Amino acid sequence: MTERHYEAAAWLNYIQESLPLNEAETMETHLYTCDACMSIYLDVMEGEADGVSGGESAVEAELPDHFTDRVMASLPEPAAVLNAGNVSRKPGSVPRRSTWLHYTVAAAITLLLMSSGVFQQLLQRTEHVSDELSGGRPVSVTQKIMKKAAVVLDELPVKDLRKGDLRP
Repeated sequence: MTERHYEAAAWLNYIQESLPLNEAETMETHLYTCDACMSIYLDVMEGEADGVSGGESAVEAELPDHFTDRVMASLPEPAAVLNAGNVSRKPGSVPRRSTWLHYTVAAAITLLLMSSGVFQQLLQRTEHVSDELSGGRPVSVTQKIMKKAAVVLDELPVKDLRKGDLRP
């Protein structure tokens, strides 16, 4: 008995779920036994993932034939690109002068703010807010731990243990 091999168009319909249920089930069982159809199916799946059903990539399908030639013609000559800028600098690097200028400006602003007392006022205000939230008195770390331990112990289930009964 010779098996029927399916073409790419049939597998595309299978992938898009546009086949009757019985035919889709027949094709699915055929995939388990036929390596040739599995290869065609995988090729169609890859093309479907790219958005193309003809075997070429999605980018190739959308671009006109003369696109590459037009792009290459519009690019400047490599020598013109090198002569246009500072050749000694690496692409994406920042000149050292500008870096030092930024650090100097940042240090000057920091010194100005420190001498005017802005940081001291900010610290005092945060301490004041913290005191208001804690009720005017500082809460020690030990007190916080004890409160949390009490909450955990209150949540534990209480068992009825009689004197002398050590079983849980």
